[in-house]
Amino acid sequence: MSVAHRARPRLVGAGGSPRRGASRSVRLCATLCAGLVAAPVPVVHAAPARDPATKTELDEAFEAHARGRARYETADYAGAIEDFTIAYWLLPRTPENVARRQTVLRELILAHINAHAVDERIEHLRTAKILLTRYLAALEEGQEAERHEGEALVRDVDELLAKIEAERAAQAASKAKADAPVAAIPEGPQPEASSVDLEIRHGRNLVIAGGVLIGLSVVAGAVVAVGVYQLQDARYKRDVYGSMMPDAPNQYDRLADAQVDRWTPVTVYAALATGAFATLGGVLLVHGRRLLQAHNVSLVSLVAPDGRGPGLALRLSM
Repeated sequence: MSVAHRARPRLVGAGGSPRRGASRSVRLCATLCAGLVAAPVPVVHAAPARDPATKTELDEAFEAHARGRARYETADYAGAIEDFTIAYWLLPRTPENVARRQTVLRELILAHINAHAVDERIEHLRTAKILLTRYLAALEEGQEAERHEGEALVRDVDELLAKIEAERAAQAASKAKADAPVAAIPEGPQPEASSVDLEIRHGRNLVIAGGVLIGLSVVAGAVVAVGVYQLQDARYKRDVYGSMMPDAPNQYDRLADAQVDRWTPVTVYAALATGAFATLGGVLLVHGRRLLQAHNVSLVSLVAPDGRGPGLALRLSM
């Protein structure tokens, strides 16, 4: 090995703390990054200048990493993401570069989290979560501190994602409620409904509720099918990919185990929900139909008799 090659500096983590902002997501992102950027970081020296015709992928990786750090320190997180990504994929997958690839991947995760603090794009958090999974899978035995920090960051990112999704759902529900037309209230006294009308209305509501529950049972059954596929896929990863890459079986075992742990309860609960919804929906349908038949009422279509919109049309046989 030449002297110039031995003198090449190692890639190190991007220093600095996340930017603070007024929004809640900015403050939370600053908290997420504090654990991973608190340690002092040595200065990165640029690789020796080379003729472009003789540059290797490792030289280009060093240059991309240096550019990414410069952009990260000036809060150009979009540019830092681009350069860290280039550096990560150009670094050879060799034993001597394992630590370097972990460092660049860690900096790429921080860049995505800080980018969300600036532009509030949820895609940055979703990408950071995917990269954190890869980062944890690549850690070796003895890197317990890095593993604990990464797992804590995953939990915090999940919490932030859940809050954002809940806020979006609440906003969508509020908008739908505001856009819904308000039915006009007729003036004057309204006649009281007879007992026959009440029973017909009750039977109709039971039929509608039963139909909804049957539909939910179909959805739950689809979730069961997806869960079964995921469990089979986990077994495939463990058996096939583990045999294809015997040097790193633990990585695929961990990924497969995590997939099994995630999808097993989902599949079981979905199967229970399928049976419960189907049973209860069937009972409601039968009971509602009996009430309607007792008053010679039958379901004839799903279009309102006046043709003005969807509804449940009932026919009274005289």
